[in-house]
Amino acid sequence: MAIDNLDIKKFKEYIRKERNCDDVCERFDLNILEFSTVVSRLRNSGINIIISGVGEDATVLNLDERNLNGDNIHTIDIGDDTEFKALLISDTRFGSKYQQLSRVNAAYEQAYKKGYKYAIHLGDITEGLYALKSPYYQTLFEDTTEDQIDYVVEHYPYVEGMTTYFITGDQDATHTTKNGIDIGRAIAKRREDMVYLGNMRCLLNIRKMKILAQHLKIGAFDRAKTISLKPQDAISSMRSEEKVDVILDGHILVDQQFTEREMQEISVPSLVATTPRIRSNAIVHNVGYILFNAKLSKDGKFIEKEATFAPFYTTDKEDYNTAKVLKIGGRK
Repeated sequence: MAIDNLDIKKFKEYIRKERNCDDVCERFDLNILEFSTVVSRLRNSGINIIISGVGEDATVLNLDERNLNGDNIHTIDIGDDTEFKALLISDTRFGSKYQQLSRVNAAYEQAYKKGYKYAIHLGDITEGLYALKSPYYQTLFEDTTEDQIDYVVEHYPYVEGMTTYFITGDQDATHTTKNGIDIGRAIAKRREDMVYLGNMRCLLNIRKMKILAQHLKIGAFDRAKTISLKPQDAISSMRSEEKVDVILDGHILVDQQFTEREMQEISVPSLVATTPRIRSNAIVHNVGYILFNAKLSKDGKFIEKEATFAPFYTTDKEDYNTAKVLKIGGRK
């Protein structure tokens, strides 16, 4: 059988880009049953392979060891501290001509001056990719996956002693869909101060406090009812055993805070100027960041929080050309 002589390494590498299943079978001299067997074995070994579509339209994509749909869980060790202070940001959209690196830098500088040791980024760290025919392609000044990864690694603020925890969003996921590259993993490998939590959502455990960090995927036609209704619907549908203390929502793009079912929801604003895509979809968005301070009891349980929104009332259309890299501390 062809499957016995299959080079698994080459097979996995080939499907890191989305491929038509029939093309994969032809390239590796497999029939559809052998192809299905190989995919099944790889999945059983922990490799996340997605098959989309049926029949002639079916495609295959190797997402490696990351589970996009499962709940990622991460613990942040704060020792015996009775406070967890974190800078909250979202939608920096690096690679876009509308990015605001100087505002991102200012957010980190303020957090640093106030003694914050943590930052949480709630998705769309990059603008992602657009097809050449897309009306938004010209909004990119870095238009490849590799260039956007390099840009984040080289330009994302560095503050010695401060760790950034980040999830990726739907814009970031275009790198995976088109090129089979998980940019979150690629960035984290090259920046020791940046910890990748997975795509779209992660459950954070800080002693006995639970924080759900998520990037809400929202269609353009949902916007009119999204600002409060979508988070409320999500909270209402949560089972009791899924309840957390705080929910951090990215991609809504506005500052919003409310309490529902004893869970405190914080929507985190954007750190990007109004892009043509945002404008064409008539999206109202705030530009700014949030300084979050959660107080814990002596046994580590969540007591209360304070979340202060710091807005930027102006943006700079040339910021992507003029902003400098922020480095505080020993990183070269």
